Amino acid sequence: MASHLSHSSVLVVDDEPGIRQLISLHLRRLGCEVIEAPSVAQAIAVLETRRPDVIVSDYSMPMANGLDLLEYVRRRQLDIEFILSSASLADVAAGARAAGAVVIRKDELFDILSPRLREAS
Repeated sequence: MASHLSHSSVLVVDDEPGIRQLISLHLRRLGCEVIEAPSVAQAIAVLETRRPDVIVSDYSMPMANGLDLLEYVRRRQLDIEFILSSASLADVAAGARAAGAVVIRKDELFDILSPRLREAS
């Protein structure tokens, strides 16, 4: 990996532990500092004390979804790159993009994530 992202911190939000850990491992291998949250509520708790450079969030989660987290970030005018992933983009793409998020299908996440994070750093 030619370009390391050692100065980038990324908050990974996904309710599925295996997916969250896989994304986190990939990001750590790229040199990122990774913070994990299994829910939107826990991600918001993290954001009360930390400011990651990037948030990578799943869309579909119980109680609150990735768009709810994006809305929270935008309402507070936090300058954080937001990447939203979903197995199906049809329901979320327009609203998320209108709010400034990058929207990526889950099956394309790893292919697109590394170059996208390099752009954000």
